[in-house]
Amino acid sequence: MIGVKPGEDVKSIAKKVENFEKEAKRQFVDEPANMKLLIVVDKLLTGFDAPPCTYLYLDKHMQDHGLFQAICRVNRLDDETKDFGYIVDYRKLFGDLQDSLAMYSSDKAFAGYDAEDVDGFVKNVVKESSERFKTILAALDALCEGVESPAQGPQYRAYFGCQGADTPEEETQYGQRREKLYRLVGALVRAYAVFAPRMESAKVPQADRDFYAARVKFYLELRNDIGQASGDFLDLKPYEPDMRYLIDTYIAAGESERLTTLENFSLLDFIDDKSNGNESEFMSKEEQDNVAETIENNAAKELVHKRLMNPAFFERMSVVLKKLIEDRKAGVIEYKKLLEEYKKLAEEIKNPSVSGRYPASIAGSPVKEALYDNFGEDEKLTLALHKAFLGSKLQGFKYNIAKQNQIKSALFAVLKDDDKVEAVYKILEAQEA
Repeated sequence: MIGVKPGEDVKSIAKKVENFEKEAKRQFVDEPANMKLLIVVDKLLTGFDAPPCTYLYLDKHMQDHGLFQAICRVNRLDDETKDFGYIVDYRKLFGDLQDSLAMYSSDKAFAGYDAEDVDGFVKNVVKESSERFKTILAALDALCEGVESPAQGPQYRAYFGCQGADTPEEETQYGQRREKLYRLVGALVRAYAVFAPRMESAKVPQADRDFYAARVKFYLELRNDIGQASGDFLDLKPYEPDMRYLIDTYIAAGESERLTTLENFSLLDFIDDKSNGNESEFMSKEEQDNVAETIENNAAKELVHKRLMNPAFFERMSVVLKKLIEDRKAGVIEYKKLLEEYKKLAEEIKNPSVSGRYPASIAGSPVKEALYDNFGEDEKLTLALHKAFLGSKLQGFKYNIAKQNQIKSALFAVLKDDDKVEAVYKILEAQEA
């Protein structure tokens, strides 16, 4: 809310309003990510050009010239992600709009408008979305006409130059061809998003709907395959766990308060440091809680970081941690005892085998321990899966589909079940080594 402070000149409110409006308009045009919604009553109908503005919500009675001017605000193209503007009409004004268009349809009436505003002003969305989708689909089909038979993955990758080129000129041509593919597929997806909900209104047969959906899916998968094979795209899937760990570790909602420095020693070292000596006897309840919360937060982060490696085990550890937190908050556990329990938990997080729950043939191997914990605690099955994994694993398998399939084939020989193979492989892929 804009206002004046006690004793401040009331006349200054006008300047404040002016500055506020100026900054709001600037952000809406130049920083749309920071100003996604702008609500106005009698403003910005003229002299305001915001190409990123895509949606206009009408919840006010308007007519004739004013209605026409308002709708022109979304009629400017921005980048390749904006094909046209959308009008959400809460007041059912489109009947009045047709009258307005008829009234202002002469060259004289449009003399005061930019050509971009009035060219093809209103169109039938069902007809236009259908034509646009089919045009883009035809352009993609034409682009891929040169792919050699049998037109499968290797042929498409060769056609788009994923294995490189002999000359700089060829590389430029391949790059332009891939860029056109990416741009057309993006446009196809946007056009399909508009057309698909209107296929029923357009009386598109079900067989055609299925065909269009399949073509969109095909070109999406082709774009991803070509992008990754050529190196144009980076497949972030292998990095997702580490990215999640970084987010959980370093990003917080509020300002952080440094309680201690953990950079140079482990969580176990920190707990040992707080457990030794008699300093806890001179700590206030608040200071003890601060230390406990530091341990809890770092233990939780470690559990998140390692969870994918052994979901069953680290879920159990999460339950233990949650119980300790509840006991601390309820005041039912003494501080020194709490530190002892945290130390035991930290040791087990670092090395699950200290729990003594694994057979001798399993303990000490994180891979075996993960297989044992997550697939029935069956020692014989665990050893068979581990042997199959070691016998089929090749360097760099996490980033190579052919090498992954080799591992899955070896696992299938043991499990005889595709779903179980995928579950086991997910655990194996998450291992750090």
